[in-house]
Amino acid sequence: GVTTNGMGMSFITSRAEQEGIICSGPLKGNQFTYALLDERAASKKTFSREEGLGKLAWRYFSGHGPATLRDFSWWSGLSLGDARLGLQGAEKKLKKEEWEGNTYYFDSRFSKEKEMRERVWLLPNYDEYTIGYWSKGALYLSGKNPLSFAGGYYHAIVKGGMVEGMWRRETKKDKVIIRTHLAQKLSSAENESFKKAVREYSLFLEKECESRNND
Repeated sequence: GVTTNGMGMSFITSRAEQEGIICSGPLKGNQFTYALLDERAASKKTFSREEGLGKLAWRYFSGHGPATLRDFSWWSGLSLGDARLGLQGAEKKLKKEEWEGNTYYFDSRFSKEKEMRERVWLLPNYDEYTIGYWSKGALYLSGKNPLSFAGGYYHAIVKGGMVEGMWRRETKKDKVIIRTHLAQKLSSAENESFKKAVREYSLFLEKECESRNND
């Protein structure tokens, strides 16, 4: 007897997610699914408030670092006071560096090797790499923010940690065409990394992918 036409189903599933009843499930073909949270994440542990904040801070900075305290507060929804308390619980396992007046925390295993600087990633829109930070200025050191929804380019191309362009996909009957718009030309090593990213995306989709630069 519950009406689900229009936005009704979206409201119901959103509420069920907030209540901890359901969560995202595996893809079924091209369709997104939901799963029961108790089945998807069966193991449960109980922590004190301080322990919980510390573990949350460690998981954020080890997975999102380098990042600032304000980034953690913004991402988690915690007050700056609670975010600082969490950071204190995780700080012993983190390294930190000062840059332009801000302190950035990160996992001590964070790599600055040349291989990572030449790595190219195809990220989807709303990926945490581009939206998981309060301040996004450090993502665009090479110049202006190239992120734009103009022309249907929704997704980010990240090169050496910086957003260097956009991409979009066109799904055809027998293949997927990846159209790119880059701020700068890729080097030979970067181009090989880009091709690898396209191959990995092709394996994920289980469909041939062809890239075309629209610059």
